[in-house]
Amino acid sequence: MAAASTGRLGITAEQAEEGMKVTEIKEGSAAAKHGGISVDDLILMADNHRLKGKDLQEFAAMMAGPVGSTVKLLCGRGGRTFELEITREGESHTSQGRKIFLSMRGIDLDAKDSVLLGGKSDPYLIFRSPTGEEVFRTEVIKNNLNPVWNPFEIDLGKLCGNNLQSMFRLECWDKDFMTKDDMIGQIEVNVESLLKEQELQLRDKDKIRKHPKPPPFPGKLGISKAVLLGDDDYKNIIEKHGLENESASFKTLSLEERPEVKDLLIPPPLSGGFDDVALLASISR
Repeated sequence: MAAASTGRLGITAEQAEEGMKVTEIKEGSAAAKHGGISVDDLILMADNHRLKGKDLQEFAAMMAGPVGSTVKLLCGRGGRTFELEITREGESHTSQGRKIFLSMRGIDLDAKDSVLLGGKSDPYLIFRSPTGEEVFRTEVIKNNLNPVWNPFEIDLGKLCGNNLQSMFRLECWDKDFMTKDDMIGQIEVNVESLLKEQELQLRDKDKIRKHPKPPPFPGKLGISKAVLLGDDDYKNIIEKHGLENESASFKTLSLEERPEVKDLLIPPPLSGGFDDVALLASISR
């Protein structure tokens, strides 16, 4: 039976009827040091979320998290339940070096330009940190309500302090070359959502539609690919493919036709090959 490992906790588990059954506790790991959980225990809940019906990918993602953070577990053993809290361990430099690679597109975005200018929009994206600071901006796609931006990378230290649950603002703008740019829509989101969701619903800036006959929303953002990598993953890619630098590694990652790259980053479903350095490595749509 397939199993998933949780690098920061040192627990390997497989799916069971009521949750996840512990199959191994890595020696010297956070779980081993805690001593409260053993092989054959059932993990029923994690941070108040039931694991019944969850797959191994979801389990691995729930167990992962920043170094030094804690996860609360409800476990079962011999017909009784007990609670415990384990602090995640790991190499802090890897967490600090994480980046996310994204391939995104717009879906039915609002037309902000006049008919004389084409009656469409010239969209681009801005990612802002929780404090409102601009962290990244995509290129402008001219005269297109369904744009596809070039794949890009964002430093998670700058975007969210490497906290995958920290909310930040993603904005979609229309570039105006004669006047002030117009906001098409925005959304509050976190890295976990970028990894899990295929589409994000944009909202109006003021939550009030100003058009005389407005559509329900100003459009959506589609996520075609999301890859989360740390320092160790860069090194593995560079060494395996003889690349010179991170920029070259990203270029290789973007090539879906390279099966050896895909196999390196995206473990098959329920394979158990999840490396916590990369927090589930990749989810590709």
